[in-house]
Amino acid sequence: MKLLTHYSQVTNKVTGEHSCVMVHMLSSPEETSDSETAPSWLQYSSIEFLRRFLSLLGGPLSDLHPMLSLAVIQAHAKTVPWKAIEWEELKLLVTGHDLLRLEKYSKNLADRHLITDILPHIASLFFSHRFPALHLSQIQSVSLFHTCFIISGHYL
Repeated sequence: MKLLTHYSQVTNKVTGEHSCVMVHMLSSPEETSDSETAPSWLQYSSIEFLRRFLSLLGGPLSDLHPMLSLAVIQAHAKTVPWKAIEWEELKLLVTGHDLLRLEKYSKNLADRHLITDILPHIASLFFSHRFPALHLSQIQSVSLFHTCFIISGHYL
């Protein structure tokens, strides 16, 4: 298993590429394929990397191809035992008024611009695997990713 642990925010002036640091596990893939067998240092590193990576997608890393970004997110998801978000934690990020706006939008009673400020938080929770019951197709994931991080340019 190869895992990205550092991704430079600044591109190379000559090539336009980002530099990165990756870790390659020396044990067999079967031993490290799920989060319960990944070493704790790798789990902590993945959590921290994913948190920072998601927060930088709206700014310095906005030029990354969405499929590359999703591949990086999905690679880290395999190393961490994610837990579902608790109601108390969710209330800190999304208010009752925000939920009403989302409900209106879901019923076509409100414009997309009314919920644009809520989407980056929801996307960050989704890509951090805090909604285990919610499953999106690859195209839906790319659309959510692109809408929240690229078009809106939000920092989380």
